[in-house]
Amino acid sequence: MPINMLDLTGKTAVVTGAARGIGRSVCLALGEARANVCPADLSEREVALVAEEVGGRCGVGAVPLEMDVSSVGSVTRGLEKAAGLTGSIDMLVNSAGVISTVPFPDLDEAEWNRVLSINLTGVFHCCRLVLPYMRRSGSGAIVNIASLAGKMGGGGFGTAAYATSKGGVITLTRSLAREAARWGIRVNAVAPGMVETDMVKSFGGKARVIEQTPLGRLGHPDEIAAAVLFLASPMSSYITGEVLNVDGGIRMD
Repeated sequence: MPINMLDLTGKTAVVTGAARGIGRSVCLALGEARANVCPADLSEREVALVAEEVGGRCGVGAVPLEMDVSSVGSVTRGLEKAAGLTGSIDMLVNSAGVISTVPFPDLDEAEWNRVLSINLTGVFHCCRLVLPYMRRSGSGAIVNIASLAGKMGGGGFGTAAYATSKGGVITLTRSLAREAARWGIRVNAVAPGMVETDMVKSFGGKARVIEQTPLGRLGHPDEIAAAVLFLASPMSSYITGEVLNVDGGIRMD
């Protein structure tokens, strides 16, 4: 397979949840593959730093987007700005997410809505609003960051609200893949196990997860980014509707 299938020169990618962790690593991986990158997150100052890092290290176009994925207006404005780079949006990576450690007996409607509005409805907003750009181009790649929690129902990987939101992302990925294929758009997801990020610092049970992991450690954001790069690039041109586990071997299915 030609090595240039990982060359994304001239393509534009939007990455949500890009201020840190997996999102930041995805931005750098796409930049190293020569894509123009638009990091998106709530904090304009933080995504500006990521854009500066990507542009400086990779020498590609990098435009920060202040974006609240739970707001249709905010996503619309962000995507319009991103499209101004090259006239198209070729890749979307939905990495924005929050975790919830509230056990089900204590889970109220406010916490439920908070988690789903970002983790699931936010993915819906971004996918729905990016489709017109990709349809005009006749191609595109969407990669959603799901979680093993969405396959396993939580357990050591999140409580009910988080697991439900990520299970919804998996189903949305598969559903949209079927519908969007007619327009040349591929839709896939990555389901990480527990990864060393700021998000999991407040989450207990890391030692137990490591014990259950055949590779014997937590994942690194760069390892998730590598899987995202594969699914976003022509290297995976005949793959759509797939949910790729990146979990050190915990769930072999």
